[in-house]
Amino acid sequence: MSRLFFAQIAALLAITPKLVSAFPISPASTPTPTPLACPASDGKIFTVGPDSFNIHCGTDYYGGDLSMTWETSLENCITTCESTTGCIIVSYSGQACYMKNVDNGPQTNANVWAAKKVITSSSSGAPSSTSTSTASPTPTSAVVACPASDGTTYTAKDGAIYRIECSADRYGEDLALTWVSDLQSCIEASCVDVSYRPGTPGPCYMKSSYAQAVRIDSGVWGALRIGTASPSTTTSSAPSTTASSATLSSTTSTTPLATSTPTPTSVVGTCGYIQNGDFETVPAGPLDWQLLSTTGTNPVPDVEFHWRNAAHGEYGLQIETSNPGDSATVGTTIQQLKAGFVYKLSFYTATLANGKIVINVDGNDLFTMENPPNGGYYAGSLVFTATSTTAQLVIKNTAVGWNYFVIDDFTIAAVTPGCVAGTTTL
Repeated sequence: MSRLFFAQIAALLAITPKLVSAFPISPASTPTPTPLACPASDGKIFTVGPDSFNIHCGTDYYGGDLSMTWETSLENCITTCESTTGCIIVSYSGQACYMKNVDNGPQTNANVWAAKKVITSSSSGAPSSTSTSTASPTPTSAVVACPASDGTTYTAKDGAIYRIECSADRYGEDLALTWVSDLQSCIEASCVDVSYRPGTPGPCYMKSSYAQAVRIDSGVWGALRIGTASPSTTTSSAPSTTASSATLSSTTSTTPLATSTPTPTSVVGTCGYIQNGDFETVPAGPLDWQLLSTTGTNPVPDVEFHWRNAAHGEYGLQIETSNPGDSATVGTTIQQLKAGFVYKLSFYTATLANGKIVINVDGNDLFTMENPPNGGYYAGSLVFTATSTTAQLVIKNTAVGWNYFVIDDFTIAAVTPGCVAGTTTL
């Protein structure tokens, strides 16, 4: 009986491999998506929502900057573009995602990955090239976005006419603050002037009065009320006898609106500009300083963009780390550059002997300081060649042990002669 039992087991073991091989386990039907990365993803199509984007490795698109965000992947950059009104192209460098609303043609840049929306006849949202001459208070339907809409007019639902002022922030009495996803929604709040920082959503500052002086800020889209649309003859109870297309209001602002003096316009320079380079104000807006990443716990590295130095009363950036291997990375966008121009970036820095800092421009490590003597500030500088109108500036501090790092007073100057000074204030 015992021998029969073992014989049965042996026979079962003998047929088991055949049973297993006859019923193979089928693989998962949905493969894991391959992350977008260059050069492997060059020419591929990435679909998000109803739209598709064509990936272009080693390519940049100059101009048409709509806004900038910091993203951890090209997929996230494209997804943000898809949810941003007017965005049709992204240029992705490091973690900087530049969203654009104008296609000025591709430019070769090995440090940039681009993605361009595939426009079809059924999905094209391009506004008509013709404009109506009637002053009927029908709201403007075209997308309003900077810089493409700079100097154009927008007619709100209540008939108010606004002039779009890109990069212009007018001082005035703040009426209210709301959060909206596009400039049109900000304008529809019905006030005499608005300052809007693009976002999803972004802050909309409504003003009850305004000043002629304009603060130039590339992160702000402004809209100034310049009049009220006259009712058309088809809706008016009496025929109009005037050929004027707008009746200026005298009650909406303490500043007379009926003026022929043109609004001062900003000059987009090429000599270089760093917003809040001296850290004297708290960072605000997508083109100001941002915390990109931290490594370390117990405690997490402490980053203060508006840290006050008690010794001389000024402010600067301070990063404090506690353990070996802890690090913090911050960054900002250098603006008003010209492709091909050489620039010199100068700054002051101080750190303890057990730390290391690396400063990087557009993916290239250009300044390193490791284990310097303790005490005092050191003057530092680096030189780089611009490949676009903007560049990504990244600073990383890594600790060997407990460490603090301070950097301050960034200035930039064009080494290449012939730059044009930009307007930052008026």
